[in-house]
Amino acid sequence: MDKLPKTVFLRKGQSYSPEKETLANDLKELFSIIEDAHYSYEIWWILINRDGRKKYFRAMLHYKEFFEPVARSTLTSMAVALFKLYEYKNNRLSFNKVLKEVQELKLIDNKLNKKLKRKIKEANAIWKKICILRHNLLAHRHYKLTKTEIYKIAEITPNQIKRLIELSLKIFNTLWTRSNNKPKKIEPVASRDTHRVLETLLDNL
Repeated sequence: MDKLPKTVFLRKGQSYSPEKETLANDLKELFSIIEDAHYSYEIWWILINRDGRKKYFRAMLHYKEFFEPVARSTLTSMAVALFKLYEYKNNRLSFNKVLKEVQELKLIDNKLNKKLKRKIKEANAIWKKICILRHNLLAHRHYKLTKTEIYKIAEITPNQIKRLIELSLKIFNTLWTRSNNKPKKIEPVASRDTHRVLETLLDNL
């Protein structure tokens, strides 16, 4: 039985392009990866920052076997997601690959291209620190280095991780809006729900 033809919905004035469809799909996947990093960061930060630990100390202590693995897993999830975004390998989906697609489709001029590359350069500087954590502690475990030594080598801060996520969303939206799409936002729902869970646990202790 023959397959049904694919339905493609276009805005007024738009023409179908398989290359543009591929680009749109690639960008949607990148956005999902940014969301993963963003939501993981929100949960992780509440669990590890001084104010959060002070406010929810009793709940975190009571459910220690739950919250400690969650803190570790959200850090890992965040690092793995951020690593994906800036990989250099040709067979990996990343901003580097998508930027080439955008350039080939001539969706950006030289001025915007230079602006994007400056943002990616800033992002890469932080990404290299993420790589150290991922390669030596989170996705793999370096046998001869302690956790303290690995963090000392990486020299990364929570604010830098947050900045990398913010930069990634800006880079995404710059590319995404080239095809007349509206900018995407990520609402702080993970942060909201984590607070709700912790407050509920406190109230029931």
